[in-house]
Amino acid sequence: MAKLFVVGVGPGSEDLVTPRAKKAISRAGIIVGWNLDLEPVRSLLDGKKLFIQSVENYRSVARAAAEEARGSGRDVVVLRIGDPCLSSGLKGLLEDFEGFEVEVVPGISSVQLAAALAKVELGECVVVSFHDYGDTQEKKEFMTNCLKSGKHVFVLSGAELTVEGTAAYLLGVGFDPTTRAAVFTRLGLEGESAEFTTLGEVATKVHNWLSILLVYSPKKAVSRFTRA
Repeated sequence: MAKLFVVGVGPGSEDLVTPRAKKAISRAGIIVGWNLDLEPVRSLLDGKKLFIQSVENYRSVARAAAEEARGSGRDVVVLRIGDPCLSSGLKGLLEDFEGFEVEVVPGISSVQLAAALAKVELGECVVVSFHDYGDTQEKKEFMTNCLKSGKHVFVLSGAELTVEGTAAYLLGVGFDPTTRAAVFTRLGLEGESAEFTTLGEVATKVHNWLSILLVYSPKKAVSRFTRA
């Protein structure tokens, strides 16, 4: 029986792909992923059958790869940028590959890189993702409640709520424009940047879709806060 590996390939740089991820990729004959997922490991994909996902077909492509693996008996790797347990559609993948033996290979998340640059402990933070198509309003309310309760919030923006849209929403529900925030762009990639700013300033700019927003809780002092 073919085995499924769901492999995190890090935030985008080849040098942040773990040895364990490379080992899983080397043993698989079938590779599934979005083009962005493939970039850090292009050098490892020669001779493998690729199934490329997009917004329109990501579930159907995964199912087609599952059928190919069942028929050929070859192991399959689903690549995910960052860590596959963080906003990767893991639940849907497990449904699409029902019946497979599954191994999840962790990767370095861009949230970890952002936390390192911000010098905050992840235990003091929560992550809210708008990458998927869950209940956007419920996520907004959860984000608001976390900030009010003293947690810093990392926001993974998406089509339904951009970085600047997130800032505008928080201002609209009463957060002060001087609330401290940071925007991290293209982490682990060429052109990486970190801007330490305020919520009011974030709302006035259009940000790259490969950006992470960190909103500091107004209830906590931020002793390490710096401005770029």
